Amino acid sequence: MPTSIDGALPLADPEPPTSGALRLRDQAIAASSSGIVIADVRQPDMPLIYVNPAFERITGYSAADVLGRNCRFLQGPETQQPALAELRAAIREARDCSVVLRNYRKDGTLFWNELHMSPVFDANNQLTHFIGVQTDITRRKLAEDALQQASDALEARVAERTQTLSQTNLVLELELNRRQAAEDESRRQAARAEALLRVAGRLNAQLDLTTVLNAICAETARALMVPAVSVGLYDVERDVIVNIASLGFSPDAAQQLPTTLRVYYADMARGQGPFIVIPDISQFNDLPDIEFFRSNGVRSLAAVGMIRAGELIGTLAIFATSAARTFAPDELQLLQGLSDQAAQAIVNARLLAQSERRLGRSQTLLQIDAAIAGSFELQPTLDAIVDGAFAGLGVDAIDILLLDVPSQMLEFAVGRGFLNPALRQTRRRMGEGNPGRAALERVTVYIADLNTTHQASGRTALLIGDHFKSYYGVPLIAKSAVLGVLEIFHRTTLAGDAEWLEFMSALAGQAAIAIDEARLFEALKHSNADLAHAYDTTLEGWSRALDLRDKETEGHSRRVTEMTLRLAREGLGLSAAELVQVQRGALLHDIGKMGIPDSILLKPDKLTEAEWSVMRRHPSYAYDLLSPIEYLRPALDIPYCHHEKWDGSGYPRGLRGEQIPLAARLFAIVDVWDALRSDRPYRAAWPEARVREHIRALGGSHFDPQLVELFLRI
Repeated sequence: MPTSIDGALPLADPEPPTSGALRLRDQAIAASSSGIVIADVRQPDMPLIYVNPAFERITGYSAADVLGRNCRFLQGPETQQPALAELRAAIREARDCSVVLRNYRKDGTLFWNELHMSPVFDANNQLTHFIGVQTDITRRKLAEDALQQASDALEARVAERTQTLSQTNLVLELELNRRQAAEDESRRQAARAEALLRVAGRLNAQLDLTTVLNAICAETARALMVPAVSVGLYDVERDVIVNIASLGFSPDAAQQLPTTLRVYYADMARGQGPFIVIPDISQFNDLPDIEFFRSNGVRSLAAVGMIRAGELIGTLAIFATSAARTFAPDELQLLQGLSDQAAQAIVNARLLAQSERRLGRSQTLLQIDAAIAGSFELQPTLDAIVDGAFAGLGVDAIDILLLDVPSQMLEFAVGRGFLNPALRQTRRRMGEGNPGRAALERVTVYIADLNTTHQASGRTALLIGDHFKSYYGVPLIAKSAVLGVLEIFHRTTLAGDAEWLEFMSALAGQAAIAIDEARLFEALKHSNADLAHAYDTTLEGWSRALDLRDKETEGHSRRVTEMTLRLAREGLGLSAAELVQVQRGALLHDIGKMGIPDSILLKPDKLTEAEWSVMRRHPSYAYDLLSPIEYLRPALDIPYCHHEKWDGSGYPRGLRGEQIPLAARLFAIVDVWDALRSDRPYRAAWPEARVREHIRALGGSHFDPQLVELFLRI
């Protein structure tokens, strides 16, 4: 049972919540996407007394299934000793804890549950309940497991390749020993094996794609003693082979290396076999890009496809300059071996880059989730989303426009990467421009080239002036409502693949959730502030009514409240929350006099002993009146205890010394000061000096002596 602040008398159980604030609180708890449970630690076996709809949705259990039961029936088949031990320790020690468990749903399936438990204490700091907030993290755990499996598979492939290379090395060594008699052939075989081993060792040591491509060029030129090499990679979307890396060409020439249609390469490969060999380019006037070869002194070339698992990865080409060159069969075989090594190294580098990219994006999403969960403030969360998107998407600029519902305007909220500050003043109506279209039609808008749009003025002109070319506009939608638009800008052509687009959509979804939750929280804060203001206005009205009832004390409540607050703020350094309770208690310090008959309260003469006996009941009347009102319980110190005395001779309970709450001890001095400084029917107001001496004399008997010194000093 909850108790009073000083622990002496029990408080009545609160009435069922009827106020707007409590309804809003209950609605917020019921609407939470996280499961919320409350367990009563005062009852045997700590039964559940409340679960919200999210708990029912996550576990499949209805409230009727679980209320009155201990939640251990949810525990999965694993013992989970560390997590369970942490939970038990937290319950014993009445502290917060967070654990991850595997729990059963009602249908018998298992799910991963991230549980945060917090203790709840009554006014006497006695533990009464535990509140648990659970989040179903099964999808996240499955994603982590899948990522780990992909990483394990990559390691297995690398190990397999290493083993294959070791076996190849052994075969080569046996072959060299077997052909020792043919000295020239052995020399060529040894050179080829040495080149392949050297390339394999170097390529296997590299995991960055750019480094791998440069190493392929360098090792191929060295092994085949050619002046120039190029590596082309197959672009599936464009169906062309694009030269990505080269050696032996000037920087300008390297930029102009020809792009080859895959179909043209395939036709040539069918005509010549796996190798494309042109001993003398000058004899082929109809060769595509013949002018490039002539202007750069290329006389001969040989190229072979880099194939892995039947898929074309790209091409490896070697060039002879100055004089024409005929490539021998063993040189072409070495080129084939180098091509195989290169294909495997490129695949490995791509797999690693893909894994790192996915891991980085997963970490970005987790960090944004943490930012959303850790704060209901909108701006820090939007900053985290934009920072994560900026890094994870690899784009030049990004912003978020928020929808102002009354005006139906999309307004700039946060952005990164803009050169022109005027773009931060963006305001667009629903349906206006690219962001307005994305919001109105609820579709992702993609513009490959902003320069081709028909809007040559306004914001589009600013974007083009900022050198942006490609654009994405993604609507931010939560609970079927459009909340804004995520805009992405790039200064070159941007066409995201499926994985990139999926990450972009995930970011947009997180942004929508964050905006929705922040706005709900902001609305709740405003509602609570309005409600608190209404409460305080009501209290001031009660206080005014009490003063009007007794004309002799009119203005007394206001004066003592202001003086008490000043002393508490300047002398005691109380917090804002504590000062609110002091203010309420001071305003209502005589609320108990509502129960005192007018014949006694308004008597113009001194009271008899019997009348004083009735008058001394008003602190108890105040307690009986205010304690059923939950939000006024913390303010009971002054109404209930301001007539207690330091030496224990006060009423209604005869508390002594520091048993009397601090606020009541301070208020008692202020109350006597104001009473003695005011005229009464039976006496005139005392001079200030006399009142000061009187209060000083009562220090240690009626008043706390330290607070007397504080009062007289301030």
